[in-house]
Amino acid sequence: MTGRIASHAYLYNSAAWRGPHGLRKQALRRDKFTCQRCGCMLVAGSPNHPRAATVNHRIAHRGDAELFFDLENVESVCKTCHDGLIQREEERGYKVGCDGEGRPVDPAHPWNLE
Repeated sequence: MTGRIASHAYLYNSAAWRGPHGLRKQALRRDKFTCQRCGCMLVAGSPNHPRAATVNHRIAHRGDAELFFDLENVESVCKTCHDGLIQREEERGYKVGCDGEGRPVDPAHPWNLE
């Protein structure tokens, strides 16, 4: 499993995540198969498509089942956003983006820390 720690793989393979009424499908239906980052319509059943339906954990769960299965902690995103913007944000530790005056929007951005 690329990008996933093997000890967490059982969570992604569980019926509670992947089943017909699992959390993944609940999130996709809730978000109307629309990427919550760029707004594109998601494509189901094609995992390598740039707009492939991906469900991202807003707060990294690191194996914590409570965080993993929290519907409020997941968002539907396309593969492009997940593999690009979201991965960069996770690596950096803050959200990418700025306001109209060019200031970083994330309070955790190094420029906002004193």
